[in-house]
This record gives sequence, structure tokens and C-alpha cells, in this order.
Amino acid sequence: MNLREQIEKEITEKVMTKLASERIELGIIQDLQADIKEGIEAGKKMKDAQQSAMKIQESLIGIAEKYNKLVKEVNREAATVETRQNTLKANFNIASKKYEKTLKAALDLGIDMPKNIQQQFKELEEYHRLTNNMPKKLPRYEQINY
Repeated sequence: MNLREQIEKEITEKVMTKLASERIELGIIQDLQADIKEGIEAGKKMKDAQQSAMKIQESLIGIAEKYNKLVKEVNREAATVETRQNTLKANFNIASKKYEKTLKAALDLGIDMPKNIQQQFKELEEYHRLTNNMPKKLPRYEQINY
């Protein structure tokens, strides 16, 4: 091999080595760019998911507030029903005794019990049956803590 060929060979080897080195550096940069792009996409998806979760959370808070309001109302109504049941039972017991006494007195005197009194007492008896078929204590509900 002559000097010229040897010089060409050395130059070619150096150029090829430099090109290989640049290809490696270019590959590293391309890998870095791909990793950065993938990270940015993950960040965008995370941001979208976070915004969606916040909207859902706001909706849940609104639902919980409405639920808690309804719980207060139903618990208050249950207490009112129980109070009215007790009042009805007490009134029925008193009215029933008075009705029986009045009915006996009317029969002793040979007169009929007034129709409106009979109808009203039947209505009272219906309510009394209704309350006897109801639970003594209505369920109470717990509020949601959020």
C-alpha cells in the first residue's frame, strides 16, 4: 500500500469514526426527544384526568349536600310522625272511652247517637288502625361527611 492509499484509508477511517460518533449522538438526542414527548403527553393526560376528577368531585359534593338536606327533612318528618302517632293514640284512648259512655247513655235514653259523631269516630278509628300498622319507630338516616 502506498502512502497515498494509506492516507486515504486513515482519513476514511477517521471520517467513518466521526460519522459513527455523530450517529450515536444523534440517536441519543432522538431518544431524549422521544422521552420528552412521551412525558409531555403523559402530563397532558394527567392534567385532563385531574380536571375531570375535580368536576366529578364538585358534582359529588353537590349530591352530598342535597342528600344531607333530604336526610334532615326525612328525619324531622319521622320525628313528627312519631309525635303525631303518640298524640293520636292518646286522643283515641280518651275519645274511645267518652264515645262508649255517650253511646251507652244514648241507648239508655232511647235516642240515637248523632250521625256526624258516629262518622267522625269511624274516621278516628281508621287513623288508629293505620297508626297501629305503622312501625313504632321510623328509621333515621345518617348524613354524609365530605
